[in-house]
Amino acid sequence: MNRKTPALLLLTLALLTACAADPTATALGTSAPNTPAGTPIPTMLVPTPSAETGVVTGQLLLSLDNAPLDGYIVYLGKATPLEPGDEYVITLKEQESPHIAADGEGRFALAAEPGIYALVVWTPFHSKVLADPSDPTRELSVELAAGETVEVGVLIVDWP
Repeated sequence: MNRKTPALLLLTLALLTACAADPTATALGTSAPNTPAGTPIPTMLVPTPSAETGVVTGQLLLSLDNAPLDGYIVYLGKATPLEPGDEYVITLKEQESPHIAADGEGRFALAAEPGIYALVVWTPFHSKVLADPSDPTRELSVELAAGETVEVGVLIVDWP
């Protein structure tokens, strides 16, 4: 078994789980900037926001060569305020926190209950809280509201 097999199995399982979890999901994107015209690419299913959940979507590209972060796990880490002050801690639980594997184009879509989250890219060997593109010295803060979709756009990831 080569090194990519477990990641491909995990990606397949995540995609099947996402499809089964939300039968009202819609497709995102039918073309990619790096594919020849007319070349079909797989579509990603985007969960439909509900009265109990919001959705965050985006795309992850490597800073080195703008390659997509294909198959990397994206988590929503809960931002929990520390009292007193404006500091917070980002928490996530590997099995319980909202997460999904990015598709072949680095795209992801996650549904979660309302709250303030940070996006975290995770592998068994390394994790990284994603920076805010407008201020790389701060974490990207995503505020989800029930019934709404937040598009974070293309995020360039400085991955080791």
